[in-house]
Amino acid sequence: MVFAVVASAAMAASYSGTLPVMYINTAGGAVIDSKETYVEATAYIDNLGLEGYESLGSAAAPLPLLIKGRGNHTWEYFDKKPYRLKFNEKQSIFGMPANRHWVLLAHADDDLCFLRDEIGFQLSRLMEMKWTPGHKPVEVVLNGDYIGLYFIAEKIRVGKNRVNIVEQPDEATDPEVITGGWLIEIDNYWGLNQVKIWETEGHIIRFVTKTPENRSTEQTEYLRDYVTRINNAIHTEDKSSKEWQNYIDVDTLSRFYVMNEVIDNAAAFHGSCYMHKEIGTEPKWIFGPVWDFGNTLWRDNRQFIDVETETNVPKWIGELRKFPDFQEKFIDMWHWFYATKYPSLDSYIDSFVAKIASAAVADYARWPEYGCSDPQARKNEFKRRMAEKVAFLLEQWGEGSVESVTADSPAITDYGVYDLMGRRVAEIKSDADIAGLRLSPGIYIHAGKKIAVK
Repeated sequence: MVFAVVASAAMAASYSGTLPVMYINTAGGAVIDSKETYVEATAYIDNLGLEGYESLGSAAAPLPLLIKGRGNHTWEYFDKKPYRLKFNEKQSIFGMPANRHWVLLAHADDDLCFLRDEIGFQLSRLMEMKWTPGHKPVEVVLNGDYIGLYFIAEKIRVGKNRVNIVEQPDEATDPEVITGGWLIEIDNYWGLNQVKIWETEGHIIRFVTKTPENRSTEQTEYLRDYVTRINNAIHTEDKSSKEWQNYIDVDTLSRFYVMNEVIDNAAAFHGSCYMHKEIGTEPKWIFGPVWDFGNTLWRDNRQFIDVETETNVPKWIGELRKFPDFQEKFIDMWHWFYATKYPSLDSYIDSFVAKIASAAVADYARWPEYGCSDPQARKNEFKRRMAEKVAFLLEQWGEGSVESVTADSPAITDYGVYDLMGRRVAEIKSDADIAGLRLSPGIYIHAGKKIAVK
């Protein structure tokens, strides 16, 4: 099946030549104007002879697939649209494991040289999350029209090489079957088929089920009951309680939280926030995989991500941060990350921008209203904003080891004691002050180090 190119060949001449080019042709040149209805198409990728990239199909033998729109804000408000692809047969693209399901991300809302999502995914890899979607740059020609720099990414779905859990069947009713194989998303858009609960008075959490897609009454009630129990355990006034840890994998949550703080992802726990759970009564809910870093590094980032802003609403992480056990865990995770992983980011950013710089300029020529005309300047701005956030986290969480506060502890000359919300709660000027501390049990920061009040 080969669909003819509708537009003139000259329209395809605007790509940079520094990245592979993906050619997509829809049947009869049909316009892709729906997120619900697929359009028949063919596609192939020409690697242009570039080292490190493999071609896929060819102009003479393109691969059949279906294509439709995807996204929420990016679909509605930008002319450069994101797309969902479904090949007729599994395909491996740029070394990523073979699958039929892929997405083309436009990142039209990223004014920092396409670094937001790329570095978000890299942080997930550095944090050793269970699975991070592949995310590779490619220039795209659609029906003969160069439409810019895109990123072909692995779609989040249950599968051996993606979210590797049992796939729960649609409309299941067996009490054992419905205990797991869940892949859900905490969403910040209204939808008809969501499971909704009140987090607090006046605020609803909305859950979208990706697997299963179509729920039985039993599945809906199981999920509603489970997330309600999680919510109640998180919002307990007793922050010494460990009940919430019966439901959520603390290690993965710590990794997920720290990496989202580093990139200041203000939507981390209330939009595009995925969770999954394996079948059975013992497995806990795991946060991840990561997705969508469009709300990163936009604001004053010398604050925690649970601080309410125009784009930020109440969410679980603000309460979870109050539990001393979780505080100790995520601060240890931060120290490990800062010492062993963070130093590699600077050179990674440089190499990524060098790879896409020419394509980013070509993309700007196609979309001057929201492109990136100066990759180096925007890269430097990204680095500046992230460095500012990391400096804030160092002030709050330090980089040293835990020191227990007792009457025998040596005097500390740096007076301020801060809780993990960044609030000054006490001063330490002498041993007498240490002995007289009247703080609730938990983790605090003093003189750049953690102190544990027991």
